[in-house]
Amino acid sequence: MKAKLKIEHRCDFRGKNRNLFIVSTLFQLLGAIEAQKKLKTKNNILVFLFYGNENLDQTHLKNQLSFFQYDKLIILDKGDAKSYINLNISLIKELRKELYENVFVGFFSTNLRRFIANISYEKLFLLDDGVYTIAIHNELYNVNAKGYQKYILPFSEGVRVEKLRKIKFMIYNNLRKFYFLLHGYKNDMKVMKLNFFTIFDLPQYQNELIINHEFNFLKSCYTFDKNNLTDNKVYFLGQPLDRSLGISQELYLIYMETIIDKYKKENKFFIYIAHRAEKKSTLDKIKKFRVDVVKPKQSFEFYCLDNNLNIQQIASFHSTALFSIKKIFINVKVDAFKFKVLGASSKNVNLLYKMLKYIDAEVFFL
Repeated sequence: MKAKLKIEHRCDFRGKNRNLFIVSTLFQLLGAIEAQKKLKTKNNILVFLFYGNENLDQTHLKNQLSFFQYDKLIILDKGDAKSYINLNISLIKELRKELYENVFVGFFSTNLRRFIANISYEKLFLLDDGVYTIAIHNELYNVNAKGYQKYILPFSEGVRVEKLRKIKFMIYNNLRKFYFLLHGYKNDMKVMKLNFFTIFDLPQYQNELIINHEFNFLKSCYTFDKNNLTDNKVYFLGQPLDRSLGISQELYLIYMETIIDKYKKENKFFIYIAHRAEKKSTLDKIKKFRVDVVKPKQSFEFYCLDNNLNIQQIASFHSTALFSIKKIFINVKVDAFKFKVLGASSKNVNLLYKMLKYIDAEVFFL
């Protein structure tokens, strides 16, 4: 399958400067929508980056596109690996046609920084993408943090642990660098000045600009049922911890049985909200605990809003949705379940748990 760069012009630009939004996930798009509304940006260029062969966010992104007022839409849809680098160069050529007042990105990885390094802009913002936001902020600006980098190493590549995979990446990355230089393009940013548009209460470490939001535009699009203010339901947000932390299915089910028993003793009606990346075998075994398992076709935020669920209690391990749901439903009770995390991921997961105090979450230890 050949990679494609699709471009759609909706309106003619007015004035000199443009605003650029580059996103790959629905949560990043939600942040972009809020930024566009809060900062009243004009001449908006929206870029969708689809790198996976079966990117699970593609449908979600396109379904919510009506919320974003774009003047130009660019979709990078990766096909085979052979055309991948040339497609990136095609995107850089397209983006270099304009000068940007603000650039908003969902990731700060090596590849995305290549786009940024080759365009002209005034301010650069990172949109939220879960623990990634907190980790990048800590790594770039907290001088007392272990791993502090004034000139950051690629975060997404920094946690690679498999030796063979790391070697393969190094070879590929060096070839990619040479190819870009050969065609006259920069490979990285010289000055890493990154600002944040976020729902997280990030501490101010240096001169970084932090703009907070609470999904005010999203909330304004829905009418909440004020009669639905009390119920005994608890919505638990599942997570594919086998993929993110290497937690075995057996251990995950032990955790879930403990959590479900806790709420049953409190006479709570337990609803398990499946993550889109969870395995069917895991969900089938959770059903055996005699609880409802729901797998929404959209993000949990939109699932609640579209179904008029004025939820009262939410729980998870360390899902980002604990924070977003608390911003949307300010009276919701938030429970988080913590277990010992080992390895390279422990630092970033613990950073997320520390942020839970800002949303008055109650933390239970497993």
